[in-house]
Amino acid sequence: MTAQVINGKDAHRMWSRFDGSAESKDGRKKTLTVREVYQIVTEAGDDIYSPSAAFDLPRIGDPFTGTFQVRVTKRNFRQISPIFWHVDITYEGELGPDEDNNPLNDPPEITWSKVETDEAIDEDWNGNAIVTACGEPIDGVTMKISDLVMTVKRNYAAIDLVATHAYLHSVNSDTFAGFSPGTGRLTQFSAAEVWAEDFGGYWEVTAAMQFRFVTLT
Repeated sequence: MTAQVINGKDAHRMWSRFDGSAESKDGRKKTLTVREVYQIVTEAGDDIYSPSAAFDLPRIGDPFTGTFQVRVTKRNFRQISPIFWHVDITYEGELGPDEDNNPLNDPPEITWSKVETDEAIDEDWNGNAIVTACGEPIDGVTMKISDLVMTVKRNYAAIDLVATHAYLHSVNSDTFAGFSPGTGRLTQFSAAEVWAEDFGGYWEVTAAMQFRFVTLT
């Protein structure tokens, strides 16, 4: 048995039962929670499957109007009378830095890490050449060099792979992330094409930049 039509629809959202909240723990991403209630009239004797199948009732995973990440996470069914049901719908999700929410508005995700490599050296920390007692250069002397790596993940509508390829062979010409020119280099790059419902396609780009302080090598 199916739900009866109410005001031309299977499920009717109640204007008096609508509320929500928004919060931000880091000042960048906002978490939005929205609650709304639908009323559904069924036939006497119908069980919970009847109101759950109402045509206009939001399903688990459906997005809240005007958003992408804010989606239905819970549906709670309450039988008010033998033929009358209330359905509580809860939406939850994160918003970007503004209310015009889509994946391109998400702030970049930045992480820092350390990497160590063995590098050949020909001078000590005082600038003296590493030589034998006879003044001959010594080959194969190495030391561990610690570098900082900044990894950035961000969404883009489109990417230019030709321009990106040029950056793979260069260092920063201006101060970047607090590091002086010539100390940073793009060491990793990846781009994955993603398709999102209600938005379309975009690129999820991850890049890593390695920074090295000037050392005597």
